[in-house]
Amino acid sequence: MLRRETSFSKFPGHKIRALWFSLSSRKQKSAIYLCAGQLVGYKRVDLAVEAFTRMGKRLVVIGEGPERARLQAMAGPTISFLGRAPFDVLRESLARCRALVFPGEEDFGIVPVEAMASGRPVLAYGRGGAMDTVVPGVTGLLFERQTADDIVATVERFEREETRFDSFVLRRHATAFDASVFKRRMGALVEEALAASARLPVDDIAIARSRLAPAAPARVPLVATAP
Repeated sequence: MLRRETSFSKFPGHKIRALWFSLSSRKQKSAIYLCAGQLVGYKRVDLAVEAFTRMGKRLVVIGEGPERARLQAMAGPTISFLGRAPFDVLRESLARCRALVFPGEEDFGIVPVEAMASGRPVLAYGRGGAMDTVVPGVTGLLFERQTADDIVATVERFEREETRFDSFVLRRHATAFDASVFKRRMGALVEEALAASARLPVDDIAIARSRLAPAAPARVPLVATAP
């Protein structure tokens, strides 16, 4: 069982606005999966395109970048590219997708939190920030190997277990990363540290300052997604 030590400096809580995203409903949900972000190599959107082309399932890709031409060349008829979409289109796509596919490794990754704020599960590569934001079996699934085969296996598992994911639970989890929560937590910790430093000798102020680092989001164990 692998665990990840989170660096709070890589948590962009000041940028996340969970409440800007609308909660999906069962009537709105479509059969389309979504992949969103810059189309650059390290995002590994190519793995999602390969996997969904192989499965013959619909995948919408939102984003622009130097990889787009290559991705379109390898994509089958079930893959659609929307390019750089306005925020309203992204918000609606997140609310209506079946799940977000997140095959890259990022320090944090804001889009998965936005998907969960929309009540949609996340199928992510189990490295980097996804290990801090995705709770396996609760807010999504993690796949262990960064391969198209693992994405296929994860999608198949997700479709068997889809009814276990609750939109309200997903949204509640996402609000823990909202900017308002980040600011409130930071404010409380600063006040606590300043109060503590005022009561300590000068030599101990460094100890008080060390308490400024807030608790990181819960660490998530990596789980294999093969059936």
